[in-house]
Amino acid sequence: MMETQIVIGVPGLWKDRTELIQEVVSKSNYILAGNVMHHKEKEIGFEIDIYEQDPSLREAFFYAGGERFDEELLQELEKHTYTVYVIAKVDDTERLQEVIDVGMELLNAGGLALKVETAGVAYSKEEWQELTEDKEIFPMYSHLVTLVGDEEDGYYSCGMQAFNLPDVVLDGGIDPEVAVDLLNDFNLHNILEKPNLKDGDTISFTEDAPVYLLSH
Repeated sequence: MMETQIVIGVPGLWKDRTELIQEVVSKSNYILAGNVMHHKEKEIGFEIDIYEQDPSLREAFFYAGGERFDEELLQELEKHTYTVYVIAKVDDTERLQEVIDVGMELLNAGGLALKVETAGVAYSKEEWQELTEDKEIFPMYSHLVTLVGDEEDGYYSCGMQAFNLPDVVLDGGIDPEVAVDLLNDFNLHNILEKPNLKDGDTISFTEDAPVYLLSH
């Protein structure tokens, strides 16, 4: 089994590192100590990195958020002082749910928004709150995995390492809607069924659907 990780970034307007540490302690179930964020009561901990102001962050969140963020939030992101990055090794669904929860804890401690660095997607505090309240497979998949590409160059998923699985590439020449359905069907099949797929296997998801050849 591959050793995989997920990285999330949460920027905020903390005036200094001391305030960041104090806000986390007072408004979350975690404490910050060095490069570790540890739960106050449970044996749950994460490696973290803290970065100072990044002038390109507003633009990164604008595109990663699918242009959903309003101007007020974008201006706050532009003024951010620090970003806390959580780096987590993920080997099961429970660990992934812990990552989702720690992201919410940082948002409650003054975070402005959250970006899943390993998938290139970003969410507002309200959007991430919805995920924390429904940590089932499909909501987690739809928040942590994104699909990229076009009919000419082909399509691929990005972020499946969150589920300890490889991403998928699909050749071009396929209608975009068909490609999206196929990538989602294949990824969810891989997550839920955990099939032992081999190079040269074929797969089809309905009786009258095309048969696809797998290679890796």
